Amino acid sequence: MRVLAKIRVVDLSPYLPSQYCSFQLAQLGAEVILVERPGQRSDALPGVFELLNCNKKSIELDLKSELGRDIFHRLAVSTDVIVEGFRPGVASRLKVGYEDIKKIKPDIMYCSISGFGQDGPYRDKPGHDVNYLGLSGYFSIPGQIGTLPSRPGIPVVDLCAGTFATISVLTALMARERTGEGQYIDIAMLDAITAWTSLRAGAYLIKKEAITDEHVIATNDVFGTKDGKLIALGIVNEEHFWQNFCKTVGQEMLLEDPRFSTQKSRLRNREELSRILRHIFSTKTREEWLQLFKNIDVPLSSVSTLEEALSDSQIAHRGLLEKVTDPRLGEFNVVGLPAKFSGISTDIQSPPPRAGQHTREILEQLGYSEEVVSYLEAKEGAEN
Repeated sequence: MRVLAKIRVVDLSPYLPSQYCSFQLAQLGAEVILVERPGQRSDALPGVFELLNCNKKSIELDLKSELGRDIFHRLAVSTDVIVEGFRPGVASRLKVGYEDIKKIKPDIMYCSISGFGQDGPYRDKPGHDVNYLGLSGYFSIPGQIGTLPSRPGIPVVDLCAGTFATISVLTALMARERTGEGQYIDIAMLDAITAWTSLRAGAYLIKKEAITDEHVIATNDVFGTKDGKLIALGIVNEEHFWQNFCKTVGQEMLLEDPRFSTQKSRLRNREELSRILRHIFSTKTREEWLQLFKNIDVPLSSVSTLEEALSDSQIAHRGLLEKVTDPRLGEFNVVGLPAKFSGISTDIQSPPPRAGQHTREILEQLGYSEEVVSYLEAKEGAEN
């Protein structure tokens, strides 16, 4: 069963948060239509578009033109969900904002994703991932001993906001089943990442106490190995893991050392323990450590490269990578929805669309004449 098979979603935005949201909805079976401005598609980040836009259709429309807006308004009448990721006010200026669509489709689910939301003192400020991370308090949260927090290598805030948007759209659809009413959903990227980072602020939010760094533990870190690779040790407060680790590496004396014999003492002396652990891990290669701990009950693992991670036997067993065949790109892998259902299908059924690939199909569904369809096809060809 494809649970959203009767739901039509229109994605107005070329940006990652909305496309990540609509990709998740597409995997759940929704018919997702990308509205693309003629000539807008870019491959600035190779492969990103292909990974985010399988299972979708594409129509090219110039929303600044009267014809483009007319087509969009007709499309909206048969649409359940609209997702957009422009700055506040842009969709309204194009006459495709929530208030415009609500007049012709009262029960529409309309989701706007923006940096700071549709109101507030930062409403019109520009921003990117690093700005939202900075404002959320993320960079004030240490992650490792002796290392300043750094910018993540993946667009955490884009993905965080896109996921919250997906949850919100599904919630709104459930509400419509009960009330018959539409919803306007306002997702702020700063709100989304602040909700995540605030998990480190429990002492402040609940007890008004100073925020501490007690989550930074010497035994829960990444360490360099003899061959220049990395290993991850994930002991937090489990004494049996610590005991198994010390015995396996031949460092039973650490169990008797009062500086490291308890979780509290290890926390007090974490800098010294971190230096000891760094030295221990530097004495063997990554593979030697993995083999030594292969059958030991300790959370120790490889720090994989992306290539290694995507060919890992556990990932392969879980079926996370799905093969897609595209007439232009050939066969390639796409990362599917990371959830397994007993009776819901989430598989990839079609490759990413060519820009405007479904323009004719959609216009014909909307009742436009051959003259209009041919005119737009010719216009698309000239601009692409």
